[in-house]
Amino acid sequence: MKKYILFLIPLLFINTLYSQVLYEETFDNYTLGSFYKGTGNWNFLGNVPEIVQEPNRGNVLAIRGNQVNTYAWQYVSQMWSNKTAGHNILLVEYDVYYEDFLNNNNVEQHNSELTLHGVTGGYLFRILFTRGYNYGGSPIAKSNVEVFFDNNILKKDYNNINFTKSWFTVKLYIDYDTNKKYVYIPALNIVKEEAMGATISVLDRIAFGSRVIAANATGYTGVIAKYDNIRMEALKTLPQELIDAILSNNNEQLTAKFNLYPNPASNVVNITNNENRLVNQVAIYDTAGKLIKTQSFNDQTELRLNIENFASGTYLLHLQTAEGTAVKKLVKE
Repeated sequence: MKKYILFLIPLLFINTLYSQVLYEETFDNYTLGSFYKGTGNWNFLGNVPEIVQEPNRGNVLAIRGNQVNTYAWQYVSQMWSNKTAGHNILLVEYDVYYEDFLNNNNVEQHNSELTLHGVTGGYLFRILFTRGYNYGGSPIAKSNVEVFFDNNILKKDYNNINFTKSWFTVKLYIDYDTNKKYVYIPALNIVKEEAMGATISVLDRIAFGSRVIAANATGYTGVIAKYDNIRMEALKTLPQELIDAILSNNNEQLTAKFNLYPNPASNVVNITNNENRLVNQVAIYDTAGKLIKTQSFNDQTELRLNIENFASGTYLLHLQTAEGTAVKKLVKE
């Protein structure tokens, strides 16, 4: 069910108000089946999306595909105008799942995207996920993620990233105080900062689109992509997890100096480096960007973390050093 929410969340032990949730959509209270135009103020073009039940998640929005582009969008400009003064950083985040068609001989390629449109026209963001199959008659899958920060001007192309068959979170930030934009996809190790040369338009609508390119006229009519937990917030400051990820991205050489073993791990993971880099803190995040645990160290070069009580899955370890932040991926068995 679509929810319009206007409340403030204080950070623990901090009096400064940090986040204002403007819009939240979980799809949990919609009826299963076809999701027609106008339901919950959603708009559609192309195939009719569906509400389906996802194990361990509840209801989600599913987009089916053939060779027709299918779009679902929600107008949100009024929500941004209701924000509290001083909360000038926009966050749009959502969870997404992409199907894999490697064993379907009819499918040549599928494209799925999120676009944020400004009230003055054009894209504020476009994140395009493309997966191609059957190159030269061979069932070889190739994937890439393209990030556009403004009106189809490609700024970053991430190649050979397998984003299918698992849920992950996409986070997009627009800082209206500094005229900067950020994309952060923790599970795919994608983080990018872009300074804009002009004033950024106010967000008008959030749109999702998907399409399958098939080898025959019938094509593929099953689910291409599924979406959940769409959320829009007005923030007062950039979150620390994003700042750390940007610092780590800018310090790739520092990140490469740290080793994790065993990885995957079941109970304990060791963190070492061969240049005696001193670590003063480790912050552990899940792939949705949620802080799971923080542990302080007294400028140590070799660390042991107990992860016995962690759920199985992938985690990102943010290692704080005097030279900057290094981020390492850990898999918990």
